[in-house]
Amino acid sequence: RWLPDYIQVQPNKIKKTLLYRFIIASILCFWLDYQLFAIFVCIYRFKVQQPIVSLNEIYQLTFYSVYTGLMMLTMRWGVAGYGLILCKIHNTDPILYQNRMERWARELPLRFQLLASILTISILSSWLYASFVDTLYEDKFLGGSWCFLLTYGIFCGIFYFHKDHGMSLQRFPDPIVHLSLHESLLDMWWPTLKESGKEALISTIIYSLLYWPWMGYLVSPDIPGVCLGLQFVITEPELFFRAWLLSTLILAKLHLVRRLYGLIMQRQLPLIVASPRLHEKQDICLYNLIKGHFQQWLCRMRMKPLPLDIDLKSLSLPYTLALDVSKVYGFRMLAARDFYAAMSGDFCLEFYDLNNLANIGNSWALLRDFTFEKVDEFLARMESCMRADPREKICNLLKQNQGRKIRPSLRSMVVKTIKKSPPKCSTCRALLYKDQPEEYDWIFIIKQYVKDFIRNMLERLPGISTAHRYLFQEDPLNVLNYELESAEHIAWILQGLICVCLRSLKEDLYGIIQRDIPRIFETLLKIEEQLIRAKAVQQRKRGTLCGSHELMMLAVKRCLYKMLVTFAPHFDFMMEQSLLQKTLEYRMENL
Repeated sequence: RWLPDYIQVQPNKIKKTLLYRFIIASILCFWLDYQLFAIFVCIYRFKVQQPIVSLNEIYQLTFYSVYTGLMMLTMRWGVAGYGLILCKIHNTDPILYQNRMERWARELPLRFQLLASILTISILSSWLYASFVDTLYEDKFLGGSWCFLLTYGIFCGIFYFHKDHGMSLQRFPDPIVHLSLHESLLDMWWPTLKESGKEALISTIIYSLLYWPWMGYLVSPDIPGVCLGLQFVITEPELFFRAWLLSTLILAKLHLVRRLYGLIMQRQLPLIVASPRLHEKQDICLYNLIKGHFQQWLCRMRMKPLPLDIDLKSLSLPYTLALDVSKVYGFRMLAARDFYAAMSGDFCLEFYDLNNLANIGNSWALLRDFTFEKVDEFLARMESCMRADPREKICNLLKQNQGRKIRPSLRSMVVKTIKKSPPKCSTCRALLYKDQPEEYDWIFIIKQYVKDFIRNMLERLPGISTAHRYLFQEDPLNVLNYELESAEHIAWILQGLICVCLRSLKEDLYGIIQRDIPRIFETLLKIEEQLIRAKAVQQRKRGTLCGSHELMMLAVKRCLYKMLVTFAPHFDFMMEQSLLQKTLEYRMENL
């Protein structure tokens, strides 16, 4: 019951896979807290004269302190909540917004949750770190250095939220290459720490110049008090170093938490060729799933064979089940990219054995039917978007009426009465209907006059009309961009399908795949036609298409090029439709 709604509606295997990855990412983030805290304590508690004693003290403070344990336990709730919100943003399906104001209004609760989780992490971290350093200048300023470090932690959280989540809510980036977990963690640690140090330097200077003069003004509300605060900024480098170190560790923690969740959630999926019906209702214990993946990872690290008691099918996912899930957009995109990577690499020989007559028929039919079903749904949605365009409707009507004889309409014998449009001003409109006292009385007229006066005054102010247009102007291509973004995973599925088709020329000895080549060509041409029409709609409406359009157009052109180069010499034996063959031959000549 505590799970989010988008996870509860998933099949058991998808649900347990998402939970397993979230738990592993949370454990890594919890261990990260101890690492960063140990770095901070080492800098302030390590003594060169007594290295063994100081290391023992640091070890006791980090792992055996009751105070540290309670603070870390409280901090874990904030880290887990932050990761849960990041996973929700990553897996949310594209949403159709009419304008920017509607998008901001609907994202406002999620942004508040995100800010609350970030502030929880930053406040508790600064509280914990500041507790293990000596408080300075408590007698001269309110709270001394402890209050400065605590409030600066809040400033770091707000600074990070504005920089990374202020403009838009972004999903986890797609991995370019799947590296091992150990290599990815090593490559992530040091660059993130250097990046956080550079960001912390700027924020520390700004906050120090604001905080200490203000504290000096509170102690002595005159110019000497402000000068005293500025003097502390210049003459006390230890305060500046403490603040910079605190900010560096807090920003590094926030960056690393986000990247760790993204790293684990975007790990390669164990896809297999199997019917989804056999795995939809199959359930596996979460503990056994974690144990099986851990044993598999351990055997790979030791370069040893897997134990016989590990069932790899129970740890794997059918690719059709992973590609057909709803309400988990990020997971579906990951499955599509992994499917294409498997089809275009050496793993394709194991994934699809074209010489295995017993299984290739069912496996190919499963992939073919699934791909064509998704493409047909996408084409139907795109066609409905095109029909909604008024110019497209006029063009369709002209095509339907082409060649028909249209009878001239008879002149109307009735004199048309010209209807006067009602006045635009609401006050004049109210005076026009003064015969209705229950609705248009003098109080109502005064209210309308005040509203019109305020609206006219606001419209005359500089920048108000531009801001109103920016917030409430409807995007002319919002529906089209929504459909393109929702179907972006089809670009990767099509490329994976084409990789299997290219192998069939040499390996498909029984012609099981080659009989579907003409239909695949027709499908690619239909998708290209719809994408070209979308580009024409963009030019007419002067809007901006999303990046999914460019990605899908590039994928379709790549698929057509590979298919034409491979199967062009065999068109006479494959093509039954002369029109399709002429179209493809014309495309082949223009390559």
